[in-house]
Amino acid sequence: MDQLKELLENKWEEIDRSAIELLQRLIRTDTQNFVDEGTEMEAVRILQKVFDEAGVSYKVIESRPGRGNIVARIKGKDAGQGALLLNAHLDTVRAPKTNWREEGWKHDPFAAEIDEEDGCLYGRGAVDMKHMVAMSVTIMCYVAGLGIELSRDLVFAGVADEERSDSAWGAKYLIAEKGSAALRITAHGPGGHGSVVHKDNPVSLVGGIAHKLATTRLPLRVNDANKATIEGLASTLPYHKNLFFRWLLSPSVSSYLLSMLPEEQSRTLGAILSNIATPTAIGGGEQFNQTIKHLVGPELFDSKPDAGGHTTAPAVTIEVLRERTSYCEDLDNPTCRHALDVMRRVIAARAEGAPIVPNLLPGATDLVQYSEHPHKKPVCIGFSPIRFPKGLNMSALFHGVNERIPVEGFKWGLRVLFDVVLELCSAKAASLVTK
Repeated sequence: MDQLKELLENKWEEIDRSAIELLQRLIRTDTQNFVDEGTEMEAVRILQKVFDEAGVSYKVIESRPGRGNIVARIKGKDAGQGALLLNAHLDTVRAPKTNWREEGWKHDPFAAEIDEEDGCLYGRGAVDMKHMVAMSVTIMCYVAGLGIELSRDLVFAGVADEERSDSAWGAKYLIAEKGSAALRITAHGPGGHGSVVHKDNPVSLVGGIAHKLATTRLPLRVNDANKATIEGLASTLPYHKNLFFRWLLSPSVSSYLLSMLPEEQSRTLGAILSNIATPTAIGGGEQFNQTIKHLVGPELFDSKPDAGGHTTAPAVTIEVLRERTSYCEDLDNPTCRHALDVMRRVIAARAEGAPIVPNLLPGATDLVQYSEHPHKKPVCIGFSPIRFPKGLNMSALFHGVNERIPVEGFKWGLRVLFDVVLELCSAKAASLVTK
């Protein structure tokens, strides 16, 4: 392994350049997920060309027109070990194609420009998650190009349609974290003219419910995953902070302690310690006949609104539209423990001994889809290394304005992921193998 790393040291400048150029090409390729429509095939075509040039075999699966998936494989010496799969999705959430400055973007979301001031590469998908596509594909190509011998198969899956809770054309299609469910809350009530107050207005009732959901912290729910996260974080802290974090698992004080943390920490930790109910869309009414009359002037006082006798309270119904199960890997699984030990060693070497902490991810990923494979029981770990400078709010970048990735942090992540892949695949450089 040391000889292999020595071989790679002479290649890192070239590897970095290849990975960054690929990431820029992917960001400049619009693969926004419009639910029923997508253009992931455009990204697949880019990857096809890259794999062709590197001599890596692959298969393209177009699950429906435009929704492209690509699976590449490098054979190892012992197929019985089971493959190592690197997975990343090709689609992104939406971003403005025009008027992006008015929406707060510093750079065009589809230009993939590197900012000279902060050293970040800007663009939709930079951290979610075209960087993982670029790193994984680059690693695959250099493993093949350098003739590195692997003990097990190395597989890359670039999948479509991850960016919606009921995704059907990506990992789920190929195979057949915190779970999610979509609910519809409906309030029914009588119609009425918009010029008068209606105490039983179903639109205002739904608005009140939405506000209550958005501002109320739901009860603490401790499980193996979030307990491991909190205890892992606590173990890295001084004594008094260690106690503070461990008390976050106590139902009697958890909510109060979260309110004492800085906003970003409170928001992030709160999302893994309880269920989150987030209103995302509100609709009501069929016609705008009158919304607000003049609030000053004689019209207001001369009018004689008709209350109309609307006294029936709106009926409220709750309907489950769809539900997505949660997924939690067994940290005591020997295969999982081995993978985590490898990651710890690599991180310790690449990040001055920094610890790794198991984390319950608040958002949904394709890990759930892989965990439900009908014939196999894979060990699924979320690991997409990036190094962020102090002060850059990582969680705000996902789906956010000015999504960006530090170029140096990307290079660091590429080295970490490459090291992990080589060790998990017991890699050897063919030219250095003793016969």
